Amino acid sequence: MNSAQRRQGVASALLSALIFGTMPLAASLFYGQGGTPESLVFYRNLLALPFLFVLMRREDCRPLSLRLLGRLAVLAFLNAVTPLLLFNSYRSIPTGMSTTLHFSYPVFVLLGAAIFCGERITPLKALCVGLCTLGVALFYSPGQSAALAGMAVAFSSGITYAGYVVYLDKSGLKELPPFQMVFWTCLFASGFSGAWGLWEGRLQAGFSLPVWGLLVAFAGMVSVVSLVLFQLGVKKIGPSQASVFSTFEPLASILWGVTLLGERFTLRTGAGVAAILAAVVLLAVKGGAEKAAPRPAVR
Repeated sequence: MNSAQRRQGVASALLSALIFGTMPLAASLFYGQGGTPESLVFYRNLLALPFLFVLMRREDCRPLSLRLLGRLAVLAFLNAVTPLLLFNSYRSIPTGMSTTLHFSYPVFVLLGAAIFCGERITPLKALCVGLCTLGVALFYSPGQSAALAGMAVAFSSGITYAGYVVYLDKSGLKELPPFQMVFWTCLFASGFSGAWGLWEGRLQAGFSLPVWGLLVAFAGMVSVVSLVLFQLGVKKIGPSQASVFSTFEPLASILWGVTLLGERFTLRTGAGVAAILAAVVLLAVKGGAEKAAPRPAVR
């Protein structure tokens, strides 16, 4: 790998993470206009489909069997549940905390691989579990029941995303061309999230033109541009290093939350963030990042 390729790969992976880090900011703007998490998840998937269809047509795609479509539907269900949980958590705890708690998912990936696939827990992986647990403990202050509920929701989004990563690894779907996989996943996810939003009476449509513009930009940047950048980063520097640069996502979320949303950031919170991100970086560098590497366009 020459220096120019490495710079391109680092820049792509870093920019992908920074785009993902703007999700809480976009969600807060949308909620400020009366939007709901259910609507945000639905339109993020639905409005990305035309872009993804064009990109998919450029790949060497083969027809999908009913078995593969069924597996994609399972993947899409996790794709819909994860952001529903994450976006709901933004409403009760600081967005940077939500994103950091969600980012604990690599720890759940290794735990899932150990419990369901019989993989060994090494001392390094045990240390990462301990760091993650410490980080979560530092986030909580006794007596804050609303914050505890929000933390639980954000933490759950990390668990469901870990399920997505493990299922993707074991189902054979990762062998599909990336944009074909993401197109069908977003298509099914829009159906799941739309049905849930209708059931709950929280799916909206009567937005102003600027809000529709926000939704289109959100879908295009998060579900398309960030995916292209991450794929380029993986191609240039490999999944291990690309996943390390993905840790800038929660840092970006914290930055936007503090500077633009007026969220508090204490020394205790900073220690919790540092503990969780240390666990993620250790896993990425030493613990098999290929299995724990983030998969853009599904959070």
